[in-house]
Amino acid sequence: MSQRAVDFVHMWISANVHLNDIIDKRHDAKSKEYAAECRKHAGLVGIAAAEINESYRDLEHVMMEAIEKESRLVNRATGGSLFD
Repeated sequence: MSQRAVDFVHMWISANVHLNDIIDKRHDAKSKEYAAECRKHAGLVGIAAAEINESYRDLEHVMMEAIEKESRLVNRATGGSLFD
């Protein structure tokens, strides 16, 4: 496991996964999009996709979890569900 890959993914999620960017229930499609963008940006700073894949076998699932976490935080703050 690469600590710099883990740190990068966590930083990328914090900077890029925002529920206001997700306007419908297409979490699966958005998680794939986020994973691809994360890998692309990692490559731009010298972290190879293989290094990300070593640390995260299923980056799409990690992104899905981040979207769901963001959804829960928004729901708590607003008292409702964005996707009802």
